[in-house]
Amino acid sequence: NWFRATKNHIHHRLMGIGFDHHGAVVIIYTIQTFFVISAAVLRYQSDAVVLAVYLGVCFLVFTLLTLAERQRWRLDARSRLGRMDRIVERIKANAYFVRGPVLLVGALVPAYLLGASLLVRTVPPDFGVVAAVLAIVLGGSLLLGQRPGAVQNRLVVYVAVAFVVYLAGRYPLIPPGALEVADTVFFVVVGVALALAIRYHTEEVFRVTPMDYLVILAVLFVGATARGSAEGSAITAMLIKTIIMFYAAEWLISRLRARWNWLFMGTMGALLLLGLRALV
Repeated sequence: NWFRATKNHIHHRLMGIGFDHHGAVVIIYTIQTFFVISAAVLRYQSDAVVLAVYLGVCFLVFTLLTLAERQRWRLDARSRLGRMDRIVERIKANAYFVRGPVLLVGALVPAYLLGASLLVRTVPPDFGVVAAVLAIVLGGSLLLGQRPGAVQNRLVVYVAVAFVVYLAGRYPLIPPGALEVADTVFFVVVGVALALAIRYHTEEVFRVTPMDYLVILAVLFVGATARGSAEGSAITAMLIKTIIMFYAAEWLISRLRARWNWLFMGTMGALLLLGLRALV
């Protein structure tokens, strides 16, 4: 009934068979993302094909959901994954496993900002001026005693990340092919370390939401649609790198307690380098 509150919404029905709130939302977003991608892929197909895909997916989803309800099937992650949970708990008990990814992310992000800013062949003057101003803003904020998570500090870090990723990809000092493997390995390591740090670190200071899931899917969608051209591939690579660095920077900022830290020092150093290289 569209005009009366019920528990018949797919979200409630998924929760009724054992999924939690976030799990249900992710499933719904996944189905919706499939429809969005289908709309782009099938834009030149006949109405019959589009309707068949739409009705086929809807039929499959509600058939599986109805069967699960009638069979009284419930997702019981604890009993189904008990052995895996025990393995994970033993791994989490290892201090090196818990602290290692945290230290790795904390070291690699500022190192990338500084290193990549040195590997830029040329810095446009407008980028240099903005970078210098942002370095002054961040330094002034720290000198004035602003907390690490202040809006202006976050903004400066995000812009610095975007600048460095863009300039390193657009004006590389070393031919792209020479460092392509190392560059890919670096971002895979950062991404894996960040995922482990978020998932297994004991401090609950950062939480991945369904919106983050949508952002990742959007990046993958852009990559799929931009495939086939060198420019499209370059844009996709820059987007993926930027997203990884944004999440890594945000996770680090959420954990910061001291104003003078490696992330902010690396950010200021990278911005000053970009500013000086544009002006010299």
